[in-house]
Amino acid sequence: MTRPVNQDPDDLRRSGNDNHGVAPASRERARTNDEYRNKFYSAYGYAAHSYLVWSDGQYRTAHETGWNTKADGHETTGDNAYSASTNFESTDIHGGTQIRRTAPEV
Repeated sequence: MTRPVNQDPDDLRRSGNDNHGVAPASRERARTNDEYRNKFYSAYGYAAHSYLVWSDGQYRTAHETGWNTKADGHETTGDNAYSASTNFESTDIHGGTQIRRTAPEV
């Protein structure tokens, strides 16, 4: 036996707002810390140069890609929540017009 879907479109919109609100923080986290790089040799010396070369090439790219992908995921989830809320509302309105004497507003 099926059960009715009790989904409030405003809850979906709220979820979409939450996801859109998190995305800028993830994009900010994707930025690299140039101050760290500028002070690297004074803090660790030139013996750590090979680490700096590795981190600039491989790690920095993976870091930026990972956090930007996370932000993209939040934005996609937020967009999907907005679309779903609109679909729920239009389905409720359309479905209500197809059934007679079930809802007072029809």
